[in-house]
Amino acid sequence: MVKNWKYAGLAVLCFSLSGCGGGPAQLPVVTVPAKLVLDDKPYGPATLSLSAASPDSKIPPATGTVASDGSVDLKSYPNKPGIVPGEYVVLLLPDPMKIGTSPTADSVKVTVSKSADPVEIKMTSKKVRTGAPLGGGK
Repeated sequence: MVKNWKYAGLAVLCFSLSGCGGGPAQLPVVTVPAKLVLDDKPYGPATLSLSAASPDSKIPPATGTVASDGSVDLKSYPNKPGIVPGEYVVLLLPDPMKIGTSPTADSVKVTVSKSADPVEIKMTSKKVRTGAPLGGGK
């Protein structure tokens, strides 16, 4: 009986040391100074969504948290500062707390270099047509 407890204890120790399962290996990141410019002015606060510009790229998606001065904190991994270098398509996400007043913009492409050169994300707001009922109403 004692032997079984030893094996059970050894199994628990092995599982606890191995973690919850190894997802894919994280790629190296760089910390870059970034700024969001909307209609030629720094813009924030906001949230950005970044995805690899090439569909066959191994670059993970990233997020950008934009401060009120337009400075952007870019992250490829939730608990690690920095972004994987590469070419991204950037989207300005609408603020759910400001429905109807939050600007929208077309996506833009940006390149994050391995040398951590500053990145300026220049966007132009889209004019949203308002006044027409949903469904084309009559």
